[in-house]
Amino acid sequence: MFQSANRRCQSVVRGSILLALMLGLSSCSKPSLEQTFLETINTQLILPSYASLAQESKKLAELTQLCETPANRNSLKDQWRTSMTAWQKAQSIQFGPIREHNLAWEFQFWPDKKNLIAKKLKPLLIAANAQSQESLKNASVVTHGLPAMEYLLFDDSVSQRGNLQAQCELVQLIGDNIADTSGLLDAQWQQYQTQLLNANVDNPEYPNADHAVAVVIDSFLTQVEQMSSRKLTMALGLKTKSQRLNPYFLESWRSQHSKENLQANLSSVETLLAQGGFHHYLSQKGHPELAESITNNLLQTQVTLDEMSSSLFEQLSAQDDEASQSVQNGLATLTRQFKIDIPAALNIQLGFNNNDGD
Repeated sequence: MFQSANRRCQSVVRGSILLALMLGLSSCSKPSLEQTFLETINTQLILPSYASLAQESKKLAELTQLCETPANRNSLKDQWRTSMTAWQKAQSIQFGPIREHNLAWEFQFWPDKKNLIAKKLKPLLIAANAQSQESLKNASVVTHGLPAMEYLLFDDSVSQRGNLQAQCELVQLIGDNIADTSGLLDAQWQQYQTQLLNANVDNPEYPNADHAVAVVIDSFLTQVEQMSSRKLTMALGLKTKSQRLNPYFLESWRSQHSKENLQANLSSVETLLAQGGFHHYLSQKGHPELAESITNNLLQTQVTLDEMSSSLFEQLSAQDDEASQSVQNGLATLTRQFKIDIPAALNIQLGFNNNDGD
């Protein structure tokens, strides 16, 4: 009896060990390439981008309280540039809460072909002391974001009016709105990220990991298309009847921050490829040559931008478009790679993005 019980005990022990080993192997099994990429892009790009945007926007709002002091006004302009750069890096994330709640317009209304920002802000300036966060939110969305603040801080026509107190009161309201929106977006993503990272048949947005990867790539396609089809083409006269250079069609022309915007956009693509793991993902899926081609094209375009000794506004004002045309060619190639080469390589179908029909 003792031997029989001992054998049963040994059998139970062996079974327990076997089960533990099986569970251990199951829990230690490697996640799919898709899951690894999604977790990496979330940790290395999305979370830091939204955190940085919230942090820099908060600093911007704090500095607006000292807007009327000349020295502080210069610091405020510098912080505006830093905050715009943070937004441009986060701009590649065009899915999730920012899309669901249409928050992108709260950060930036652009392109502004009809100078709506100036037209909508002028009546608010006249009655600046009667404005509040509530009245600003009820005003046109073109008055809410970074370009509206750029107009108030950098446009010569505003400074010539001389009503610094009215300008600063409005700047403060806009700064608070940007800070509130960026903080809200950061908090919303903290809740939303589990949907992206847990793709399954019961997930209405991401039924499988391949679909989630396609959404991420489609978001970056939207961004590179915006760079290629909007940020330089209009200023280079490629989409106008006159076919003339017009620096006033550049993004952020008042602050002459157009080049830095493109640099920030490309920095986000670089993060996608490197720290975000997309270069590795493409290579592991059997397409190392495509990964290298995208990286090399990106690097060449970045170098061309970095080597510019003056702003895009100054270059185009001087009718010098050689470097800008080179950048435009690089952006067009990057667009083709995201729109055609990557979907073909990964056998994924990209959705209807924000630039379709432009």
